[in-house]
Amino acid sequence: MIRPSHRALSAFAGVALFLQPGLATDPISSGALTQTLDALGASEGQRAILNRLPRVVMLAPDTPHDTVPEDARAKLMQPLPFNDFALIPQKAGEACRIFSITRAEGLLESYQGALATAFEDPSVFSAQELAQFTFFHEASHCGQNIRGRTMMDYESEADFKGIAAVLARNPASRIAETVMALRVLALWPEQNGLALHYRLKDQPLPPAREMLAAIQTVNADARHAAPRLLPAMTRRFGVMRAVFTTQVGAYAQALRDAETPMQRDAAQIKLDALRFMKPKLADAALRYFNRIPNLAVAATYVP
Repeated sequence: MIRPSHRALSAFAGVALFLQPGLATDPISSGALTQTLDALGASEGQRAILNRLPRVVMLAPDTPHDTVPEDARAKLMQPLPFNDFALIPQKAGEACRIFSITRAEGLLESYQGALATAFEDPSVFSAQELAQFTFFHEASHCGQNIRGRTMMDYESEADFKGIAAVLARNPASRIAETVMALRVLALWPEQNGLALHYRLKDQPLPPAREMLAAIQTVNADARHAAPRLLPAMTRRFGVMRAVFTTQVGAYAQALRDAETPMQRDAAQIKLDALRFMKPKLADAALRYFNRIPNLAVAATYVP
């Protein structure tokens, strides 16, 4: 089970979670925001967090498209889960605008669709907590100064703060694993989970280019291994489970081939995400993979 280090969480404890010096303004009293928080089932403690942010205004799906940046218009036009965004103030006194569309209803299916696989045990997944995370991730952007920072830096910080907001209400939540799987398996280049992995462990973030290079190397190694493993995995697990088990074996091979600690981390978080989704099948695939002598004989391997 993934748990942020005590030191990491204590750095964002309580209402200070999103506070950036000099940004606090008037307490939030927006009716639309209250309705959003009611729909998300937000606790009083979670609501209190927002009172230390710059003024927040909720955007509706029918917001005139010419009032938002071009890259946000498509999300307004296609209001789907995970299309939430925040428009950070550019001038003093401006409100931070949040478009929040992700709700618990139907979110399990959307999540599994984004990852192209389903849970063995859906009870480890909380749609309400993921919806809360998504909102608080965007809300945390309202307290950020992103000038001079890479996207991996400020997005992983927002992920960490969104996770912390959920854990503040439910310390037993699996939200960290849920978010890591979404980041690691959904293949969004700048939100690949590696930076979040280091934040959760309270480790300094390596340069973004090095993290991206490690992820790309591991993915390339896995793509190289997959076609060689697919025949054996198909024979052992059947056609319906071959893609998932091949993916497990491919990243296990990438972990073997890793040449640097960062590459090992990148491969390990892939395997951890797959095991979170299907622990029994992933463990069975790993046991079978470990019996295959090497990739050269994988295609024809028969136990």
